[in-house]
Amino acid sequence: MDRGKRVGMAGKKAGRAELTGKAAALLEAQVEYLLAELSGERLVELLERDVLDLLDIADALVLAEVVDVEQVKRTAHTLVERIGGSSAVETMVTALSDALYDLGASDEYDLADVVDRAAVSALIARLLGMRTLHDRAMERMTESPLAATIATKFVGQIVADFVAQNRQSAEKIPGAASLFSLGQSVASRAKSVSDRALGGFVDGATERGAQMALKRTNNAIRELLRDPQMHAAAMELWDLHADEPVSGLRTYLSKKELRELALLIHALVISGRDGDYAHEVLDAGIDAFFAEYGGYSLAALLPELGLTPDQLTADLQAFAPPIVGAALATGKLEALLRSRLEPFFASPAVAAIVGE
Repeated sequence: MDRGKRVGMAGKKAGRAELTGKAAALLEAQVEYLLAELSGERLVELLERDVLDLLDIADALVLAEVVDVEQVKRTAHTLVERIGGSSAVETMVTALSDALYDLGASDEYDLADVVDRAAVSALIARLLGMRTLHDRAMERMTESPLAATIATKFVGQIVADFVAQNRQSAEKIPGAASLFSLGQSVASRAKSVSDRALGGFVDGATERGAQMALKRTNNAIRELLRDPQMHAAAMELWDLHADEPVSGLRTYLSKKELRELALLIHALVISGRDGDYAHEVLDAGIDAFFAEYGGYSLAALLPELGLTPDQLTADLQAFAPPIVGAALATGKLEALLRSRLEPFFASPAVAAIVGE
């Protein structure tokens, strides 16, 4: 411990030792008064009074004038870096995931009780109507050779299934089965000759064919998304689940899978939170908040956040008394009050007033 701290502590001890007479009596009276204010019904009344007094002061304080935007940004960055990556957050992600999966209320409520159907309908309509998003996504897919290959396999599988189904139907017609066999034989020989004779040309054609398959797949998907029946089909799928308990969603993934998914999402968020871009996004959000609410007084801002004086008072009256009561029971609150007040009553100013 450095010399300055030792001297300070010695001074406090000396002050307490020298406190006698009227100054000591005043200290005891002040402590007793404050302990009474913090006990029982008087604390409830105190909270109600102080909330109103503080809001009256806050009504004259404009947010942008009393709060430094840059300091808010620095604090926000610190919170994101320290709390966002803490082990407690990761632990809670797992705990909340498991608690949500095992939630007993999930058996008591249907999905329709939790999510409004009109909101789902509006969301689906909006997503289906975002044609620029659809078109741009499809365009970018055509730039991927692997995506083109997958599209080719996809289209090929659909064609193969279609041919197989029609062949089964054709086999019931005399002579049709032979025609199908002949067509397949010719196609196989043609492919064999092409592979041997054309070599690289076929490879190029195959690549171009893959790109063409992808474009046709994209066009089919685009037309499907624009089909007026798509919205009705999506809502029909929603309605199939809406009247089932929320717990029915457990059939889609296990508890372990949900936990792993939650942790992967957490890791994804953590991986991008420390970058410069993440800081820019955070700063932009804070700037937007101050641009919208910077001219509000602190008191006027509370209703915008869904808070009212009555709610604040009720919440404080619910949480504060048990905490303060527990601190009083340990005796630590009384000791804290005494240690904070004693230097004042031991000061020369008080000594001059009481004539000691």
